[in-house]
Amino acid sequence: MDGTSNPASPAPAPAPTDTSIAVSDDETAGSKEQATQETKPSAKGHHARTTRKSKFDEPAKSWQHYIRKEFAKLSLPQAVASVIQSQPEAVLGVPEIVNMLFVDATPQAARNDARNRVSNVLSIGLKNDKWYRAKKGQYSLSREVAEASIAS
Repeated sequence: MDGTSNPASPAPAPAPTDTSIAVSDDETAGSKEQATQETKPSAKGHHARTTRKSKFDEPAKSWQHYIRKEFAKLSLPQAVASVIQSQPEAVLGVPEIVNMLFVDATPQAARNDARNRVSNVLSIGLKNDKWYRAKKGQYSLSREVAEASIAS
């Protein structure tokens, strides 16, 4: 052969012009882990940025959270009896009793639940002869007052 290169054979690859040092896959994986660890926030829930929770993310508080302080240590039947006994000669409606038992800032959903529970307590108290029904949804500690309310 005459010393000329064979055109079918590939030419040698040119030397890389990149000045970086070639690194093995193990070294690059380790440095990636180190870089990720450096950018992560510290442990125990400390975040670089705080986010606000939407009020929809928080569970709604039940009616028990909104009862007035003077009734907080009583059961609901005891609290209802206390309100009715505080006005023995009056006819009280369910909304009035609910307003006396619960703070004004009670959300509507909690207030509706409280109203239903107060109505149940009033119904059970009526069956147990603790108070008397006047008109629908109205109760009194006095039979005479309840009957007079019905007659009017």
